[in-house]
Amino acid sequence: MTQQDQQKQILDAALGRFAKYGVAITELEDVARDSGVTVGVVRGLYGDRDTLLREVVTETTEPMVAAISMISEDEEEPREWLRKSLEMYEQLMQQNPLYLKLVQRIMLQEPETLKRMYDTNFVPSEFYERLTKFAQDGVFRLKDPFFIGLFIDCMLIFPHMLGSMIGDYFPGVSNEEFQEKKLTAMLDLLEHGLYSDQASS
Repeated sequence: MTQQDQQKQILDAALGRFAKYGVAITELEDVARDSGVTVGVVRGLYGDRDTLLREVVTETTEPMVAAISMISEDEEEPREWLRKSLEMYEQLMQQNPLYLKLVQRIMLQEPETLKRMYDTNFVPSEFYERLTKFAQDGVFRLKDPFFIGLFIDCMLIFPHMLGSMIGDYFPGVSNEEFQEKKLTAMLDLLEHGLYSDQASS
């Protein structure tokens, strides 16, 4: 087995462990056992649990980071940039259910781990850098990029936590259809605000 194959096995096992049991109680020995290698190999490649978590996040989000970087280079118009970036973010959530489960578990149970993930690359830094610039330039009515980002994260991630409850609220609507409706409603709210022109006048 090549080192690259070993790394993939370890990262896959770590993601599964972190998502199922949480980061705080997962030991390198658990990951080694699940990945079929010795703990010495895991420690030699990643050193400690925080480094391993960082690598798991990087490995999972790298395609989104690259895609959002391209969007940032190609798209100057704020609305189109935000729409394309959020679509990419949503696509990552749908294509990586274990990663989504990890994010949900950490958000609900491990605030310190969540902070460390935000300090690394839980969400591409370029996304928040661009968001901050638009806020500072007066593109958004809301000036604080932290609250803009918090609103976006809540709108994107929380509906995934509803799981099977979606069917109770939207009979006959698949999860994929619901997530598409959610993204459309979210973008509309971000672009046009909560109130109609008539109500706000």
